Amino acid sequence: MQRSHQSWLFILFAALFLLPALACGSFAPADRPTPSPTDTAPVTVASTFTPTTTPTRLVQPTIVVLIPTATATPHLPVGGDGLIVAHKDLNVRSKATTHAALVGQLPPQAVVTIKDGPRQADGFTWWLVDDGHGLLGWIAEGDAQDKWLISRPSITPTAAPGQIAIGRQIVVTTHGASWLAMHEQPSRFAKIVRRYPPGSVLTVEDGPVAREGYHWWLLRAKDGSKGWMAEGDNEDRWLKPLSP
Repeated sequence: MQRSHQSWLFILFAALFLLPALACGSFAPADRPTPSPTDTAPVTVASTFTPTTTPTRLVQPTIVVLIPTATATPHLPVGGDGLIVAHKDLNVRSKATTHAALVGQLPPQAVVTIKDGPRQADGFTWWLVDDGHGLLGWIAEGDAQDKWLISRPSITPTAAPGQIAIGRQIVVTTHGASWLAMHEQPSRFAKIVRRYPPGSVLTVEDGPVAREGYHWWLLRAKDGSKGWMAEGDNEDRWLKPLSP
C-alpha cells in the first residue's frame, strides 16, 4: 500500500514538474527560418577590361596607268622640201657636228630636199639635205634666236621688190662692155653656154645655189638658152630684178 502511494506521488510530482515546461515549450526546438532558394538568375560579372581594337585601315593600292608618250612628228618631213631662211649663207657639213668638214654653203631662199634627221649634236638639231645640184650634207636647223631651215611653204612667199626669186625677170647689170657668162653648172669652172651683155633680160627658173663664193641662178633667155649665172661678188651686183 505504501509502495502504491509512493508511485502516485512520483507521478503527481512529475506531472506538476513537466506540465509547465510543456506549456511553455521549453523542450520544443526553436523555429528557425528555412532558407529558401532564390529564383533570381545568377549574376554574371562582366569584366571591366574591354580591349580596344584599333580598326585596320586598308590602304588601297594606287593604280598607275602608264600612257605611252607619243613620239613627236618632226616638223621637217624627211623626203619633203625645206627652205633656207638664214640671213646669210648656211654652212653644210659632212657630218652632223660643228667639228665636221665644211662641204659647201646654202644661200638664203635656197630650196633643199630633206634626206634624213633630225639628229642632236653640239646644241643643234641637224638635217641631211640635198640642194639638187650636187651638194649633200648636214645643216643646223637654227639656234636659240633664229630659224635657219623651215619646211617649204605650199605657197611661195612673195619676194621683196629688190630680191631675185623664181619666176621673176632679171636684167644683166654688168658695166661697160663686160658680158656676163652663162654656165652649164653653178660653177665658174663649168662650161660656158653663152655670154650676155648689160641690159639683157632673162627669167629665173631655179636657185639660188652657193658655190665658190657666189650665188648662182638658173636663167632662161629669150633665145631659149638656159644656164647658171652668178648674181655678183662682194663689190658689184651683176643681176637685178626687173622693175615691174
